[in-house]
Amino acid sequence: MDDYYGLLGVQADAETEEIRTAYREKKAAFDAAGDKEQVARLNRAWNVLSDPYQRGRYDEQRAQAALDGTLERDGAAAPPPAAPRRRGLFQPPDRTAPPPQPTVELPPGASWPQPRRRLVAMIIDLAVLFVLFVGTFFFAMPAILDATSPDEVDLTERLADEIAELDDLEQARDDARDERRDAEQALEDAQEADGDVEAAEAALEDARAAEEDAAAALTAREEDAGALVDECDAGGHDTEVDPDDDEGAPTVRERLEECYLDVNSGLFGTRLAIIEGFFVLGLLYLVVPSALTGQTLGKALMKVRVVRLDGSPLGWGGAFKRYGLIVVGANVLYLVLQVLSAAIVLVVVLGWMRNPNQQGLHDRTAKTLVVDA
Repeated sequence: MDDYYGLLGVQADAETEEIRTAYREKKAAFDAAGDKEQVARLNRAWNVLSDPYQRGRYDEQRAQAALDGTLERDGAAAPPPAAPRRRGLFQPPDRTAPPPQPTVELPPGASWPQPRRRLVAMIIDLAVLFVLFVGTFFFAMPAILDATSPDEVDLTERLADEIAELDDLEQARDDARDERRDAEQALEDAQEADGDVEAAEAALEDARAAEEDAAAALTAREEDAGALVDECDAGGHDTEVDPDDDEGAPTVRERLEECYLDVNSGLFGTRLAIIEGFFVLGLLYLVVPSALTGQTLGKALMKVRVVRLDGSPLGWGGAFKRYGLIVVGANVLYLVLQVLSAAIVLVVVLGWMRNPNQQGLHDRTAKTLVVDA
């Protein structure tokens, strides 16, 4: 096992700044000599020792290697590791195995951020986007629709209330019908078993009366709702229901629902524009500060930033490419899956936590890294 401390010429308890200085000096010397193999070893050592989590794991393995006598204290290259044994389908993973090592070289002077700080930065940015979402969908959208289409909004609210009321009355009628059928069956059972026929007949009479009352209440409500159907027809809204021979004539509730769908289809364009406005605002929140400083609000507070693989600033092109993939994907998914899209996007964005280079799909696409600011 390579002794990274010996390779860099520092003590095992050296501070990160001391390790950084030693790394730069030795790398400059090997670069001048054209020794690419030693430069690669130095890069591996720096990538591990600059990350507190990886350094802690390495220190444990180094201590064990020192006890086993397998630590190369002169900095000589360790023999190639044996090929890992394939893990069985139901065999648990080896928790003692070292974490995957980064496969990209950090820009000079850069260091990996602590995963906790990067995660908190993401939470802060998600909180800002959530506030934008709430403001757009629960405040801006109702206000804009009320201002641009007040009559249609009022009609949809009254239609929704009427449809809900008819649903309740239809359910009450169906429940009363079921109770009447149960009472009829109870009477038949009492007659066959020489039971209390008189009580069963009384219960049946009560059930029939309850069913009649429920049906009458539904009929009366449907007559009152007919005025709302007439209003829909007068306003030019569709109330025609596709004919179905098995179901018979359409009910008042079905005609109201058809009107509700027709009115809402007329509001779809405005709603879609507001939805797209939210995604544009979210994109601007992520792109503008990132293009200028490499940091969103969350990253600035947690002192991390986004750079290109070569360490150059993100710029406008990099910012649009990195965050555009996230926002456009979330936009498309939202139009198809609604709220479920947020969970899918979150899983994709958090993919950096299982990547040895701490790169999510958006980082790998845009060729960017998140480093300490």
